[in-house]
Amino acid sequence: MRYRSRFHVAVKTSTNPTKLSDNNLRKVALKEARATSTLEACVYLPHLIGVCLDEPPFKLVIQYGGDITVLKATQERALSRVIPWMKVCREMVEGVKAIHRSNIIHNDLKDDNVLLRKNMAFAPLIIDFGKTQELGATKPQRKPPVGKLQQ
Repeated sequence: MRYRSRFHVAVKTSTNPTKLSDNNLRKVALKEARATSTLEACVYLPHLIGVCLDEPPFKLVIQYGGDITVLKATQERALSRVIPWMKVCREMVEGVKAIHRSNIIHNDLKDDNVLLRKNMAFAPLIIDFGKTQELGATKPQRKPPVGKLQQ
């Protein structure tokens, strides 16, 4: 799909494998949209175009990411031999540094959350910001168990 005839976009549709309520699923989609929109401009990070939160399934419209995941590229021998892996790794590090400069921790960086773009000499694009956390934000502390330990 093209956005204003200038570039391709992808529409990420919310799925609900854990059976969250619509309200909680909306919060997850909004969290990802906020994280993606606050990222600094970097060629290794996606651009958020828009978000649809009116009714489920919720949708994020983002810059089209690429042709293949790092996972798939490593599994395909012919492709794996032509990809300049050290360059890809250095560029992924630059992407992670840009994420951290935006005061965000990705929390789900793995081989199927990085796309490679053939038309850009296999430049990586880090995707899926649904599990992000702001730097400095604290998670709620668990309550300690009540009672005595038995020995």
